[in-house]
Amino acid sequence: MKKQTQKKGRVGAWIRERVNVAAVIENLPFVLFIAVLGIIYIANAHSAERSMREMSKLEPELKELHWKYLSIKADVMYNQTQTQAGERVKDLDIGLLNGMPVKLTAEKPNLKECN
Repeated sequence: MKKQTQKKGRVGAWIRERVNVAAVIENLPFVLFIAVLGIIYIANAHSAERSMREMSKLEPELKELHWKYLSIKADVMYNQTQTQAGERVKDLDIGLLNGMPVKLTAEKPNLKECN
C-alpha cells in the first residue's frame, strides 16, 4: 500500500514540476482552440449519424416510389402505341391510317394579280 502512495506521489511531483501556472496561462488559447475543435468534431459526428438514420428511414419509401414511377412509365409507353391510340379514338370515327399519308400542297399566290 505504501508503494502505491509513493508512486502516486512521484507522478504528482513530476506533473507539478512540468506544469506550472505560467505554462498553463501561456498555452490557454491553444487548449481552448483544441477544445472548440473537439466540440465541433462531436457535433459533426452527431449530425452525420442523424442524417444516416433519416436516410435509412426514407430508403424503403424511395424504392416504393421508384417502382411506382417505372410502372406508370410503362403504362404511358403502352398507351402511346399506335394500336392503343386507335382503340381510344375508335368511338370518334377516327381510324388508323391504312395507306400512305397524303401531302397537301397549295399554289403560290401571284402577287401581281392581287394588286
